[in-house]
Amino acid sequence: MSKDFVVLNFKQTSSKLTADDIANTIPANQLAELLNGDSNPYYSVEAIEYPAMGNTHIWGVPGEYTEKYFQSLEKSLKKNVIPGSKNGHSYGGKPTNDIFLVGMQLVGNGDGTGTVYFKNYIPPKDFNGGDNYGLIRDAKLGLLQFSLVSKPIYDEKELAKSGKYLIIGSKGGDRNDAVEEGAMKQTVNSTKSNDFGLLRDLVSNGQVTHENIDGNVIQNGKVSRPALRQIVSRADCENKAEYSELISMIDKTKNGGKTVELKEAIDMVVVAVKNGQAVFADIARNAGCDKLIRNAEDDK
Repeated sequence: MSKDFVVLNFKQTSSKLTADDIANTIPANQLAELLNGDSNPYYSVEAIEYPAMGNTHIWGVPGEYTEKYFQSLEKSLKKNVIPGSKNGHSYGGKPTNDIFLVGMQLVGNGDGTGTVYFKNYIPPKDFNGGDNYGLIRDAKLGLLQFSLVSKPIYDEKELAKSGKYLIIGSKGGDRNDAVEEGAMKQTVNSTKSNDFGLLRDLVSNGQVTHENIDGNVIQNGKVSRPALRQIVSRADCENKAEYSELISMIDKTKNGGKTVELKEAIDMVVVAVKNGQAVFADIARNAGCDKLIRNAEDDK
């Protein structure tokens, strides 16, 4: 999955509609191919109320999934089936297609809120010819959780007006993967600081902060440079080279620059003066403080 995609995780909920209530809306030839040889097809129905707030995504803001988004997804489904993997999201290589979203139904309240129902066909065999019995059993027990993957279209006017990321459509690449609870990588505040692939992706995408709210490496979806320096300064720091590399990446980023904390800057100045590399008066003059120094001298 590339950084262009966002996700919406949701649990299977008690549905007011059954599989018989929701029509199969994918093209007839695709449905025929899926059901070929399956005399007793099993369908799982999930429901989610909207608008829905997406999970904080590892590459960006979560965004709010609006009624327009689900309407857009429903139109896309009429053109092509939406596949899903029973093993969650794939971040490298081709994902397996073990589940298929074949029908959707929106029940709106007329004010932009409502409920969307998803009808998934779970074939008896998975992508590699293995048994899907366990997946079907979990669906019957209400244990399945899903995660919609989309390349979002945002409401640009609303974004400019209020800063809200409202998702009103999809550019394609949609999937509906089955995930385990907590399967998605979260980036609000995380102490799991050893996923260097994730951290590099965030830094490369410019998601960096120079704040240190709670000492966690990832804070509000961004990599905290001060937190990285805090880790590197520890005597028992493991993977120091990797953390140092991240700091270097931040300093080389287009928007990152070389930003240091106040104490670090003061320490640098003190060392420079002690080593004769700088004169304090020159530093004060460049900082616009020479007048204060002269006044202090006059008061003696």
